[in-house]
Amino acid sequence: MGMVVRTNTMSSNAYRQLGMNNTALAKSLEKLSSGYRINRAGDDASGLAISEKMKAQIKGLEQASSNSQDGISLVQTAEGALTEVHSMLNRMVELATKSANGTIQNEVDRDAIQTEVDALNTEISRISKSTNFNGINLLDGTMGMVEGAFKESDVAAVGATSVSLAGKFGTAAADLRLGTQSIAEVKPSFEIDFGDLELTGAAANNTFQLNITGLTGANAAALTDVTIGAGTTRTASQLASDWATANGTVELNGVSYTVAASGSKLTFTYNGAAGATSAPTDPVDTGTMTSPSAVVNITVGADLVQTGDVNHATQNVINPIEAVDGTRAYDELTLDNTIVKDGYKLTIDGKTFVFKTSATSTVAAATGETLIDVSDPALNTDALKIAEAVDKLSAYSTTNFDIGVESNTTIHITQKTGNLNLYDTQAKLESLFKAETASSGAGLKVTVDSTKLKAGDAIRIDGKTYEFVAAGGTAAIDGATAVAVANLTSAKGSASNQDFVDALKTALGSAVKSSDATSITLAANTKITGGGLTLQIGDSADSFNKVTVSVDDLSAEGLGTKGLDVSSQTAANSSIATIKAAINQVSTNRGNLGALQNRLEHAINNLDTTAENMDAANSRIRDTDMAKEM
Repeated sequence: MGMVVRTNTMSSNAYRQLGMNNTALAKSLEKLSSGYRINRAGDDASGLAISEKMKAQIKGLEQASSNSQDGISLVQTAEGALTEVHSMLNRMVELATKSANGTIQNEVDRDAIQTEVDALNTEISRISKSTNFNGINLLDGTMGMVEGAFKESDVAAVGATSVSLAGKFGTAAADLRLGTQSIAEVKPSFEIDFGDLELTGAAANNTFQLNITGLTGANAAALTDVTIGAGTTRTASQLASDWATANGTVELNGVSYTVAASGSKLTFTYNGAAGATSAPTDPVDTGTMTSPSAVVNITVGADLVQTGDVNHATQNVINPIEAVDGTRAYDELTLDNTIVKDGYKLTIDGKTFVFKTSATSTVAAATGETLIDVSDPALNTDALKIAEAVDKLSAYSTTNFDIGVESNTTIHITQKTGNLNLYDTQAKLESLFKAETASSGAGLKVTVDSTKLKAGDAIRIDGKTYEFVAAGGTAAIDGATAVAVANLTSAKGSASNQDFVDALKTALGSAVKSSDATSITLAANTKITGGGLTLQIGDSADSFNKVTVSVDDLSAEGLGTKGLDVSSQTAANSSIATIKAAINQVSTNRGNLGALQNRLEHAINNLDTTAENMDAANSRIRDTDMAKEM
């Protein structure tokens, strides 16, 4: 290169090299002083990303190990308390066995044994309520329960009560709803009173003849006369009896009457159309009787001696029968989900129908009742169930009415032809209908507060865990049954109370006795506890990194020893089995806790080993190689 004056190239090169060396030296000094090979992303972008993920995993593993240690402490606390519960139960077995021995005759001895058993039960319950870890009760059955999410209340047995039908009847005018006067309404019967008439036979022609006129077709030839023997005297009462015996059934103008004697009276009772033995199939127009004098005529035979005035005979026959136009009473009833409900009953004209609306229902018809089963799962709305109920009801009739379909929601009942009942007002007709609720036994009502629940929460019912999951989700808790809840997410309050009620009804099936929008009612002896306390023993939210700690209600009530009776030899014998069952229950829970403690110990070993190896791997990426840098 030639000699130049203006540009000192060699000096520029030396300056550049000096800057590079200074930068490299600064980085090396930074690495040596910090101990990290990567202090900023520019040092190794990909290495930094890998290292940060490893650091997060290491931190998670270390905390999971700490969680597991806490879990062991919790388990040891619970299991330690149960050691004393076991000791007390074993002492109770000893006491019950002692009391069961026949050599104890002094009641004072057994009273003392009973006192000790009561004291032990009290202490067992106290331990179950007081044993806690960081404020979490361990032995009272509530461990892990979402606070305030479920409220329990006892439900007393309830008998059937009336369901209001107000506003559910048809609105047709009364004159269209109710028939005009029918045969039955005017009771077309009549009487003839012989008063103080008395007849004595004097010779051979002793005929007593009663003619009933004023009804077309009635004549003496159709009636049987009464003959009185010579020298025989018959009073009015005897004459009435004689004539009724001779004419038990008579036909007047196409209408049949049954004749009976009552003292001095003859009673003619409406019996239906001529030739019939019951009410006619259609109303019968019998004409009109006008005046008593035109109705009854008594002829006394020439050889009969009469005492009393024949005109003393009286009758009550004015207008006994009126024509009708055949209109029949009817009414309509609209059904809804306050009537068509599982176990509810509807009575029409004395016939009772029982509704079954759930496929898991145990509702059945009692003797004399009719089951209306609309529990097909395909009928998945109230509207479909009601329409099916209307259709099924229309297949039946009652003593006095036929049941038919008016619409998808409405039935009508129509009075059968020839019906003999009186329905002269709408109120009388509608009194035929009666609806009532299903009766229920004692139960446990569980009310849900959905604002405190989210996906992953759980409830334990009779020792079985039910975990609430979103639609299509699976249970993360060991051994839990997934309960899919509509609209449920990981946010509290995402689903409604009704969503949880419907999901629990599906999961529990026939165990649910009844429900409403916010609660389900289960059997009275059902035990509701928490879903279990969940331990996080891994660095991710996967289900395999969670362990559930669940402990039954181990109070005297939960163990079944509350009120244990050893005050007699017989009672003590029965109590031995109860105490041993309680011992087995405590043993099961202690065994579960011991197995969990062993599992956690292994989990801790694995977590620590994994964290150690991950730390070494991260060190190779992140830490400074001191010899190299120097």
